[in-house]
Amino acid sequence: MLEVLLGTEGKRKLRNQRKTNDELFSDFEAVLKLRHRSREALEEALRVMGHFRTFLGGFPPTPQMAVNFLAQFADRKPATLYRYNSIIKGLMQYIGEEHNSLLFVFYNRGLSFLQALLLPFLSLQFFS
Repeated sequence: MLEVLLGTEGKRKLRNQRKTNDELFSDFEAVLKLRHRSREALEEALRVMGHFRTFLGGFPPTPQMAVNFLAQFADRKPATLYRYNSIIKGLMQYIGEEHNSLLFVFYNRGLSFLQALLLPFLSLQFFS
């Protein structure tokens, strides 16, 4: 009955909440194989997902954990951060969680990485 009320997205989110991290990452690996056409891009996506999986340490993936994971790479070039963010965003969408990817747009416009991370929690007027 609950699944009928939740709709398609709600059902997917509910199903994914019941899965272990091993099941989630295994399922998402199949999605990555369909999404990436080049072997190098697939290997990079799998490598980043492996690091994220290790970072989670058994905890379920959440948007906040994704931000914490990406914050480790604050010293990397914006293109690298954007690529890592895109991979993590794909996982978040797959499991039905929202992940704020706008922070990298603002980061590329001259904000520090910390300001960009805090952007969802602060008013846009603070940065204008």
